Amino acid sequence: FKIPLFGWMAKKFKAIPIERGNIKSSIKSLKEAEKRLGEGYHICVLPEGTRSLDGKMLEFKKGGFHMAINTKAPVLPVGISGAFEYKPKNRWYLRPGSVQINIGEPIDASLYSVESIQDLINATYQNICLLSKDMNDV
Repeated sequence: FKIPLFGWMAKKFKAIPIERGNIKSSIKSLKEAEKRLGEGYHICVLPEGTRSLDGKMLEFKKGGFHMAINTKAPVLPVGISGAFEYKPKNRWYLRPGSVQINIGEPIDASLYSVESIQDLINATYQNICLLSKDMNDV
């Protein structure tokens, strides 16, 4: 929310910030997101929490998956390739290039429980890995 342009866009889209390192605040934000899902809004969750320094996908955080299980909302995996070359985390300028976005099939979160949350995380991670491959190389 503090990044110029991106922060403004996040506020315009009524994004719900997650305060990393503050579990109580994070849970409150997830409850707000669950409420919005119940009101018919779509929620975009960036499950890594932050971008990696090398462009490789990080381990997924559990919060968004708890929300999907709690609300029985489907998880729509989205893979992106080319974004790291366009703007890595540690570079302040943009480099022109192509960014490809691939949208997968929804994953039915109602088939999972809190006890099997890691299975939902693994299925989503695998889907996003496949969707993130550069389709020109396939």
